[in-house]
Order: sequence, then structure tokens, then C-alpha cells
Amino acid sequence: MREGSGLARPCPRDDQDRTLRLEDGLTLDVVQSVEEGGGHAHTTMLARVRDPAGQRCPDLDLRLMPRFRIRGYREDMQERSRLRAALRAFGFACLMTAAGLAGYVGWLLWGTGLETARAQEALGDEIRPLFAHPTPPGEDERYLPGAAYAAIVIPSIDIDFIVVEGTDYVSLKKGPGHYPASADPWNETGQVAIAGHRTTYLHPFLNLDRVHAGDPIELITKHGTYRYEVDRVFVLPEATSGQAIVDTVRPTLVLTTCHPKYSSRERLIVTATLVEGPDGA
Repeated sequence: MREGSGLARPCPRDDQDRTLRLEDGLTLDVVQSVEEGGGHAHTTMLARVRDPAGQRCPDLDLRLMPRFRIRGYREDMQERSRLRAALRAFGFACLMTAAGLAGYVGWLLWGTGLETARAQEALGDEIRPLFAHPTPPGEDERYLPGAAYAAIVIPSIDIDFIVVEGTDYVSLKKGPGHYPASADPWNETGQVAIAGHRTTYLHPFLNLDRVHAGDPIELITKHGTYRYEVDRVFVLPEATSGQAIVDTVRPTLVLTTCHPKYSSRERLIVTATLVEGPDGA
């Protein structure tokens, strides 16, 4: 027997000694990388050689992915886009609504005062020159709604407004209004009743709640100046506020406005008694 015949001969199947063939499925780039000494390429080559070409798993091709997955992804993205658009539209609508409400409130509290200020200026130019030369009142003197009637002055709360005839909505936009059914300052008896806004249209009676008993109030008319002294300040429910306007034996004055501020739930009432007329009586 030949010496060394029992030794195992290198097998052509060994990876290190096997001659590479086209059947191994190696690409030119892998062979080139191996020749250049790339370790990673060597590992890749061995994997490809060990796995016959017919048994290797094919490389993943994204183009072969089921089309329904792509369609589902696109539909999901479109649904999210529609949801985001709806939320943006809702948010924008809320902002516009809030801005509109803020603008409306701002107009009520301050913007309406511009209209009243212009009306007060025109009314003052009309009636104030008549204050310097008082004339006797007529027997049946009447004023049209919205016409200048008198000036009311309350020094303790810095009020100096032209009073108009009437307490309707249009008249009160010009300033405090005289109740047509109530007495006139120049009457020997009865109660003069005047109403005014508290928070809008230049808010003439804004601080009427700060008036105290004993404070003076003046009504200046083209027939002279009438001075009153406050005797009561109180609040009544809106439904019974009409009880504050009564017919009195002595010449008196009553002022009414909404209460509390920014609400019409109640009425703030200030009553006063005449203490001095044009003739000093």
C-alpha cells in the first residue's frame, strides 16, 4: 500500500480550494471585491457558493410588494390630511367668532360713545346759549323726542350731560332722557324722572352708585337752574322699577339706570328733593 494513501485529499467541495464557476451565480463585482481583498465581499461570496443558485432566496424587490398596502397607506394619509384640514378650519372659525364677539363688545362699550359724543356736542351748541338768558316757561310746553331738554350736573361724580326728551332707544343714544309722562323742573309739584345708560352710549350714569345722600344735583334749563339734594340711593328689581316713579306733592327728582354694571337685572334709583329754584326759592 502506498504511504500516505489513508490521508484525506483536498475535496473540490472545500470553499477555499474550489474553483469558481459561472454556475455559482457570482457577479462580477463580488469577484472583483474578493480579488481586491474585501473581507465582506468574501463572506458574501461564500454564502452564495454554499447556497445553490436554485435554492437561494430571491432579493427583496419593493416593486413586488402587494399593491393594496400602498393604496392603504395613501388612503390613510389622505384621511389624515382631511382631518388636519377640518381641524384647521374649525380653529380658524373659532378665532373669527371670538374676534367678532370681541369687536361687538368693544363697539358696545366704547364705539357707541362716539355717536353719543357727537350728539351731545350738537345738542349743547343748540341749548347752552339759552341758559344765559332764562325765559318764563309756557303754559303747555312740549318737546319732541330726542330734542334738547336740559343739562344735568352732578359734581360729586363729574357728570355734565345734555338731557333729551324721551326714554326710547333712539333718544337714549343721544344722552340721558326725560320721561315725557313725568313732571318738568319748573312745575310746582311732581317728580322729574330721568333715565340714562350705565355702560354704553358714553355711559352717563356709570358711577351713579357713588352718589350719597346730601350730594347736590342741578338741572339747568332755558327757564333757569333747579338745584336738588339727594336723599336716597337704592336698588329695585327690574320688574318693579316703575314703582320708583311716583307723583309727589313737593318738587322732586328721580334718576334711574341699570344695575349692576353690564347687567339690566335690576335698577339703581336715586331720589332728590328740590332745594332751590331760579328765583332762589
